[in-house]
Amino acid sequence: MTKASASATAKNMRQLSQAAIPLLIAAIALPLIGQVYLALFEPAPGANTGALVATHLIRALPALIFAISLSGIVAVLREYEAGRFLSLTAGAAFKQVSVSAIVALLLQIVAAPVLIGLIEGGGALFQFDLFSLCVLLFLGAMLTVAALLEEAARALKAEHDQIV
Repeated sequence: MTKASASATAKNMRQLSQAAIPLLIAAIALPLIGQVYLALFEPAPGANTGALVATHLIRALPALIFAISLSGIVAVLREYEAGRFLSLTAGAAFKQVSVSAIVALLLQIVAAPVLIGLIEGGGALFQFDLFSLCVLLFLGAMLTVAALLEEAARALKAEHDQIV
């Protein structure tokens, strides 16, 4: 793959990401808005409205954090599109996306069940499955790659500064 074709691919992926990420956020937020509306204005008889709203928000929060964190990919792809494959900006953005995604996954796996259990009065129901473990390991690998890219960019910049 040449530098020009890599830049063109990065541009296409950036444009696709810029179109898809808002749709993803809307796909999460719109049902949440509907659920909150129903909980507030058309609650079931005897329902605790505050608890129901809090439960809906807690269930949606990890997905929203993950979807919003994906917007950082646009910064990475913008750097790649410009041909800067080893830049501090791309490395830092890649690292931020990875960290945010790990936080979202941990919220989904650990914090949300505990909070929902406390709100609903039951115990925490952990749903840690093999897929979640695989995603967590993948995100850890992505964080490692991001750190390596950032360090390589830092070393390249230091070498360039010595030459100049």
